[in-house]
Amino acid sequence: MILAATLSNSPVFFAPYDDLSSGIPDGWSAAVAYATIEGLAGVKDKGTAFRRTLIAPRWEAAEVHSADVTVKYEASGGYCRYRYDRDIQKNRIVLDFTGTGKEFELQILLPKARQVKTANLDGQAEAFILNSVEDSRYAVIKVLRNGTHRLELELI
Repeated sequence: MILAATLSNSPVFFAPYDDLSSGIPDGWSAAVAYATIEGLAGVKDKGTAFRRTLIAPRWEAAEVHSADVTVKYEASGGYCRYRYDRDIQKNRIVLDFTGTGKEFELQILLPKARQVKTANLDGQAEAFILNSVEDSRYAVIKVLRNGTHRLELELI
């Protein structure tokens, strides 16, 4: 749908405003919400009710240096929440995250021409792997426990 809207030479149709809200801005379709949540914000439910959660924020690609994201299933109460902050002066990325998940996979998009010097999870050194997708590189960390966590990546 997004491709059709961008290649069309006709104006894009947005439904008229009504008082009934579905939790996203009026006129947004499921495709736009999906692209925002799983694409740019990078939150994906890999199980049920966010018990296994992928957090792969792509804010770096949009040159956004801080973001707060919360995704919740009202019916089950399952949720994922994170705060992303790229501190350019300190040359680091901080990700505070939590949710109902018992297992998190973090895939942090790295700035171009940057490497990870150290990774700390909850104040302790953490092993990570680097994964490349075309020209993009990600630091990948698995967290196999629930709770509230802080990941700090020091970059060089």
